[in-house]
Amino acid sequence: IHQHFSLHRAIQNAIKNGDFFPLYQPLIDRRTHTCCGAEVLLRWHANANETIMPDSFIEYAEFSGLIVPITIQLAEKVFNEVQSFIKTNPH
Repeated sequence: IHQHFSLHRAIQNAIKNGDFFPLYQPLIDRRTHTCCGAEVLLRWHANANETIMPDSFIEYAEFSGLIVPITIQLAEKVFNEVQSFIKTNPH
């Protein structure tokens, strides 16, 4: 029970602090060998030296409903980052 409540509180704090962030995995067109997109991967920046992988918190976030604000935060960050990337790399 203690672990359940501490994870809940930790995720809530991470949402509040903006600690969830995207990583981009390029998608490569096998015919042209060019990047044709990217898969967005979720990570949690816990502190200066620790990144928490999603397998440690996704199941609980989905169960608790906290996945919704995490997803919204991630989508906003992706939108902002991709928008500037596309401006500088239109191809």
